[in-house]
Amino acid sequence: MPPAERMTEREIIERGEQARAVLDGPLFTEVIAKHRQELLEMIAASKPDEREVRENCYFQIQSLAGLRNELRRIQTRGDKKRDKVTN
Repeated sequence: MPPAERMTEREIIERGEQARAVLDGPLFTEVIAKHRQELLEMIAASKPDEREVRENCYFQIQSLAGLRNELRRIQTRGDKKRDKVTN
């Protein structure tokens, strides 16, 4: 896939549709929620001196949020492009 600035309108719209399908997919939602919950449980179960474990879990939770945010950004860009093309 070419960089975003070199994509055609159709490619941007298609990527937005793909991002929406992933975000709306029950499997993706389930896997992300399950992994996030496991990380939170690891934080809660950590001992006071296991700061590194908690920090690692925290960064993984932030990465999950970043992944979801990037998919939303791609979806939004596709939606805006589609709206521009169809109006």
